[in-house]
This record gives sequence, structure tokens and C-alpha cells, in this order.
Amino acid sequence: MNEFRSINRVGPLIDRNGEELTFARFYHLRAVHWRWTEHGHTGNPIGGWGYLFLGLGVFGFALGGVIAPAVLMKVPYCEQCELYMKTLTLALVPASVRARRVSKKDAAAQTAYRQEQDGAATSAHSLLSQVTGLAARGDALGIRSALASHPARGSQARAAGRLPARLRFSLVRCRQCTAGWLQPAMITGQGRGIRVSALDRVTMPEGTARMITET
Repeated sequence: MNEFRSINRVGPLIDRNGEELTFARFYHLRAVHWRWTEHGHTGNPIGGWGYLFLGLGVFGFALGGVIAPAVLMKVPYCEQCELYMKTLTLALVPASVRARRVSKKDAAAQTAYRQEQDGAATSAHSLLSQVTGLAARGDALGIRSALASHPARGSQARAAGRLPARLRFSLVRCRQCTAGWLQPAMITGQGRGIRVSALDRVTMPEGTARMITET
């Protein structure tokens, strides 16, 4: 439609019979005269099949116009600077131990396994409480120190990522001003069964987000 309007700004389109082309007629001619172009060579018109390819193009354009805004709506946005904010993963913390088979007949092994899982979960939640407290106070150095043993990248992070449950700490910040917050999330499952549950974000005092990323 936009192409048709653009062409008509210069003057109405006239067919071989001297009649003005309507949009429907214009679209029909575009469809039936659609040609393949491959390696610089243009083939013959494909006739009615052209409707299929033009329709796919229109559908793709419309779908992109719906998906792109929907995705951007989920991206953090700084109202003050009118910029989308950047999200940086700070740490990936084990919140469980590695899944393994334990015989149901072995009560002692079952108890030990549950204690290991509970211990890992308790440790993760204890770190969550500590880091969120530091973030609320704006203690950037304290946050970096608390998360130092749980890198976001490397072999240790990959190992944590394979666990049934892991706690992720992310820093959301504006690239222009000092606005930012700490965003923890609990991640469970693997593959198609993965689930990310965002926890309460912690708004930090001005300048804290920038200090966390400074080396």
C-alpha cells in the first residue's frame, strides 16, 4: 500500500488500455509478474504463485511490527534519559546440588541428599539477603566482594548453570545517567523446561550501579 501511494504521488498509474490502476489491480499485476532472481539472472513470471510470495512478505512485515514492540516493552527503560537500559549479569550462584539418583531403599542416602539440597538452598538465600541489603545501602564494594566467588562467566558459571536451581544476580543500569537497580532471579530446570522467576528488584542509591562495574 505504501509503495502504491508513493508511486501515485507523481501521478496516477495508467495501464495499457489507458485506464487508471486501482490498488487491487496494481497488487494483482505485481503478484502474477513476480519473478525469481538468482545469481543475477531473472526468471520468467510465476503467475498466480506470486500471491503466495507477496503474501508471505506482507505477513512477515506485519508480524515484525507486532513482535518488535512487544519485545521492547519488556526491556528496562530510563524515563529521564529516554534510553533503553543495559542488563549485566553479575553472578550465578548455585541454589541446589547436582541431581543424582538415590536409592529409595537407602534411607540414610536419601536423608543426606535432602540435607545437601537444603544446605545449598539456604546458602543461596543467605547470600540473596546479604547482597540485597548491601544494594539498598549503596555498598558497591560490598556487593562485588560478596559475589566475587560466583562469577557470571567461565567454567564455574557453566557448572552452576547445569544445576537444577541457581540464583542469578543482574545489574540493570542506564548507560547515560547513574540510575540502576539490582535484579535477582531464581532459575530452575533445563532446556525447554527452564523457568526464570524474577525476585523483587532493589533500587540502589545514585551512582551505585556505575561503581559496581568499575574495575
